[in-house]
Amino acid sequence: MSGNLDRISAMTLAALITFLITQAFPIVELDANGITSETTLIGAIVSL
Repeated sequence: MSGNLDRISAMTLAALITFLITQAFPIVELDANGITSETTLIGAIVSL
């Protein structure tokens, strides 16, 4: 049972680290009439 908890904890920590890294870089870029707008995943969700 302890092994399962260790695996779940490790996967949760890895997912959290990956999520934090993705927030550092813009994933959505919109270019309209020479005006460029970039946003992260959370910014895109908030905009929608």
